[in-house]
Amino acid sequence: MKGSWTKQRKLALLASYRDFRLYGVPYGEVTSQWNAITKAVNNKDPEIKHLGKQAGKDQLDSAYASIHYRISFGPPYLLDDITVALFH
Repeated sequence: MKGSWTKQRKLALLASYRDFRLYGVPYGEVTSQWNAITKAVNNKDPEIKHLGKQAGKDQLDSAYASIHYRISFGPPYLLDDITVALFH
């Protein structure tokens, strides 16, 4: 059974990605940073089955693809807190 993405976990993923500054991590340290991000996400809802780091990567890709589509083709007032968190 796969772990679930709750709103709290999605926000934790975005906050952790921003806080850990994964995009600026030197080569060789990326895996340890992804492990820290995954741990932070799983700590948000520890009673739910834990997610792996690939799930976090996939969720970020999905979130960015979704926001790109929504910004390109939808009115900005339809943006939710997950979407807003991508830009803060």
